[in-house]
Amino acid sequence: MNTKAIVSVAVAAVFGVIHYLSIAWAWRYIPDNPLTQWLFHILPGTGLFYPIIYIHDVLISIVIGIPLATIVFYLRPVRYWLYLSVAIVPSVVWFNFIAVENFTFFRGWYALAVILMELLSVPIALLLIVKFRGEKSHLRRRQAAN
Repeated sequence: MNTKAIVSVAVAAVFGVIHYLSIAWAWRYIPDNPLTQWLFHILPGTGLFYPIIYIHDVLISIVIGIPLATIVFYLRPVRYWLYLSVAIVPSVVWFNFIAVENFTFFRGWYALAVILMELLSVPIALLLIVKFRGEKSHLRRRQAAN
């Protein structure tokens, strides 16, 4: 790996840790917002409670993942999956060490769903950024790097 790639990997790792610390802080305040309170008030007792709350949580996680996805989008050389792996996997393993150590934690679908949401929210945000920024901007970045 060249120097630019090593620096990009280090930047991805640092911002991955900062991202997951900010998620831990943000999820402290998310249940207090009016939309979440309304969902908790209107949905209990229906069969839609868990699926709609999960979709709500996934959408919030994708929105929270946009800053990290933007940083990964602008790192050079362009190696999205390497940078995403370095930024996401260590933090998910660290913050979910109970689930990693004790597989009985996965008895319910919700625990697995939460970990999948943590793993996939930033890649989904990155895919949205790449899609809406367009392939032309991606090609211009590659040409500028050369």
